[in-house]
Amino acid sequence: MMNGYMDNNGIWKESWQINYESGTKYELYRIPLQHSKFEGLKFRDVTMILFQKLGLVLIALEVKVMNQIKVFVNPSDYLLDAVDYYGYVINHEAPKNEDINAIDLSSHSAENFCIMEYIIKQEQIINKKDYKKL
Repeated sequence: MMNGYMDNNGIWKESWQINYESGTKYELYRIPLQHSKFEGLKFRDVTMILFQKLGLVLIALEVKVMNQIKVFVNPSDYLLDAVDYYGYVINHEAPKNEDINAIDLSSHSAENFCIMEYIIKQEQIINKKDYKKL
């Protein structure tokens, strides 16, 4: 039995072809991440926030290391500090810089409460693992 579908033009396509064609709509974009917005968060937290708020998939971080620019793919535990970064995201269109740096992370919003609660719980789990190693 073959898995597939008939497209709008009456052409039979297998599932992998449809998935492949869907994936070709996405591109890689370099976006600015201002420290005033993301300082103190880990890469994995910024990844989750960008996905929840804007549907962006953050896959890499551009970091200046001793006068060199380096790109790290999925540095999940990297802690963003008081410098501006560039991130690399996958999306179907170029993200607007003003949307990224206008993300509301204030704790009084119900949506942000859930996001921040998740981040805090992840830190507690990691701290417990570190404690058990001692």
